[in-house]
Amino acid sequence: MGFVRNALKRRVKNETVDMMNPKLLEWLGIDPDTPKDKLSEATYFACLKILSESLGKLPLKMYQRTDRGIVKSDKEDVYNILKLRPNPYMTSSIFWSTVEMNRNHYGNAYVWCRYDGPVLQDMWIMPSNHVVIVVDDQGILGKKNAIWYRYNDPYDGKLYVFRNDEVLHLKTSTTFDGITGLSVRDVLKHTVDGAL
Repeated sequence: MGFVRNALKRRVKNETVDMMNPKLLEWLGIDPDTPKDKLSEATYFACLKILSESLGKLPLKMYQRTDRGIVKSDKEDVYNILKLRPNPYMTSSIFWSTVEMNRNHYGNAYVWCRYDGPVLQDMWIMPSNHVVIVVDDQGILGKKNAIWYRYNDPYDGKLYVFRNDEVLHLKTSTTFDGITGLSVRDVLKHTVDGAL
């Protein structure tokens, strides 16, 4: 057994390297001559992917306020939509991961909640780059100062306008107007540029 230990000692060298060492990049399978901006893009995407997928895997617990206080919800139909299958094409894990990716990359994520009367039927992600928030400060569309969501569907080319009670709008914690979120990319850019 001594000869194996001695052979391993000769072959293994403990070496400390920093994050920009070409040896580390080679070990990770990255060409050391890769431009730094490309490495930054890969890091940005990897971080968003890990964050989004982690959020998509979190367990969902639903509660409601009653006369007895806050208790676990008995609204099984809504729970099944949120927890199991928000729409016929997505599992809840994919759905919430996609929502989180949109929220971080664009600063905002939008989900159309389709109702049949008071009953939630399903939930559909509206790609954030196809949604425009409209504040009706004159009351042209109805109530004065109401928020509306204009969605240009990239799949059928139609324009849809949704009331704020039909859309689940999730934004990042960084906002300058309280309505729209600032994307992670913009926060990083402004931080590096010193503009914040």
